[in-house]
Amino acid sequence: MRSKLFAALAALIVAAVATSGTASASVTPKVLSEWKKAEATFAPQVTKWSSALQSSNPSLSQISKACAAFVPYVKAFDNAIGKIAFTGKTATDISALLKLNAKEIAVIGHVTSLKSFETGMVPLAAQYYKVQLALGKDLGVPAAEVIL
Repeated sequence: MRSKLFAALAALIVAAVATSGTASASVTPKVLSEWKKAEATFAPQVTKWSSALQSSNPSLSQISKACAAFVPYVKAFDNAIGKIAFTGKTATDISALLKLNAKEIAVIGHVTSLKSFETGMVPLAAQYYKVQLALGKDLGVPAAEVIL
């Protein structure tokens, strides 16, 4: 069961990385710079968290510890992007991201079983992918470069 979950999450990550279409940015250079600054602070923590989840057959304890350690970084990222003056569709997409992050925090902040983790994260992964594609277009960067 665990290997299927982590294979599914890894496949979504790979699919997101493989997506590279861009569109013209609908944000100012200042807003894009602020986004990239927030993202650059968050990206190493996403990598660390993803690596912990993708390790060979992780235990509940390993997943729980990795998730608990990741929650403060998600909150800090949300705080940072919440201060950026996004407008229009980008603001709507950022709002969707913040709502997803709140759902993610609810799941990863209280991992009590591998089943609860799987049940909570799999549907969120698909939603994150959609937001990642939208933000890539909004920001005018390849979706694979949008770290969520």
